[in-house]
Amino acid sequence: ILSLLPCSYLYYSVQNIFKPASREIQRSLKILESPLWSVFNETIVGYQTIRAYNRVDDFFQRILHLGIQVGRASLLQSRFTRWLNLRLKFISEMFTLMVTLFVAYLAATNRIGIGKAGFLMSLTIGLDSTMNWLTRSLSLIESKMVSTERILEYRYLPSEDFNLQNKIEMNQTSKVTEKIPSLIQLKVPPPSLEFQNFSASYREDLPIILKNMNIKFESGTKIGIIGRTGSGKSSLFQCLFRMVHKHSGKIFVNHQNIFELPVEEARSLFSIVPQDPHLFSGTIRSNLDRTEKYSEQELWNALKAVNLYEYIQSLPNQLNYLLTERGNNFSVGQKQLLCFARAILSQRSLLLMDEATASIDLKTDLLIQKTMKISFENKTVLIIAHRLETLDSTDYVLVMSEGQIFDYGPTQKILQKHRHSIKKHLD
Repeated sequence: ILSLLPCSYLYYSVQNIFKPASREIQRSLKILESPLWSVFNETIVGYQTIRAYNRVDDFFQRILHLGIQVGRASLLQSRFTRWLNLRLKFISEMFTLMVTLFVAYLAATNRIGIGKAGFLMSLTIGLDSTMNWLTRSLSLIESKMVSTERILEYRYLPSEDFNLQNKIEMNQTSKVTEKIPSLIQLKVPPPSLEFQNFSASYREDLPIILKNMNIKFESGTKIGIIGRTGSGKSSLFQCLFRMVHKHSGKIFVNHQNIFELPVEEARSLFSIVPQDPHLFSGTIRSNLDRTEKYSEQELWNALKAVNLYEYIQSLPNQLNYLLTERGNNFSVGQKQLLCFARAILSQRSLLLMDEATASIDLKTDLLIQKTMKISFENKTVLIIAHRLETLDSTDYVLVMSEGQIFDYGPTQKILQKHRHSIKKHLD
């Protein structure tokens, strides 16, 4: 007992020194690993582009630098563990030595027999390894909980419009939805869209990206949106999906402020075809109909509308044909057409196209324009354009500059007015 008390104190002291340092280095290691895996994934996905632009050395140096940082943190972590093992071993050996001397004294004075002395010494050796394991486990368990800590950080992030969601749970949704009984399923006429003194930023503490937007898009019109990089074109779409911080103003769909709606319902008003077509690993059917609410005939009709009917029918298993990761067994144009088919199936009356033809050839672009004229004839469509040909199918053109409305009017009037500078707005 006399030897156990100081040893227990030493075990506890070493553990208290090791735990904070180990926890912090484990946290640093996790933080350093994230950018390494991110760059590694970017390199794997975009290796063709990296080679085409001869940037192999740049990416190699980035991965090497991040790898060195992770390696240093891992080495430091292993040194901490070694530091703990050495001190625990020293304390254990001191405890064994004290017990051995005490047992030897008792055996020499004939107070205990040789057999009992040997048993006590073997028990001490076993206790030594047990105490060593217990102390090391208690020290490491806290540092290994850093991953759980990081998950909990996301778990307790404030949710979108938390107060509004609470109102929904209190059965107050009806007060909101009664004002717009036909928005979600509205087919004819399509809804209008209006911005009133609207200003927003990506986060509350970041610079404003859209400044005092005042504009109304009439029902059933096709609006082309142009502007240089950073002018606020894509940010305009993010505002409609309520993915930015609103500073002031309102956005109306058929005279209903979308910020008074639940987030899910507000986002369901719009359908979007993104610039980079995104497909999921799985079947063509699951990519077109994630919620399994459309019939097979409706899926084939959507594919006919985008001229993919014959191609999909030629594939083995047809709608059940498996797509690889990111749909890499389809061309970029085919993936974009599948995204259009998905938009057609959604039957939303407000369609957003975020430079949907930026990465496809002219032939596919013309095919998409034809699809738009037929399938989206009675819809309100906003198109971020990068080609003059894209503007041919629009009724009005909105010119953006530095987050503000630079000009707006009928397509031909705007093209004539800015005929000398229109190219720079399409960059």
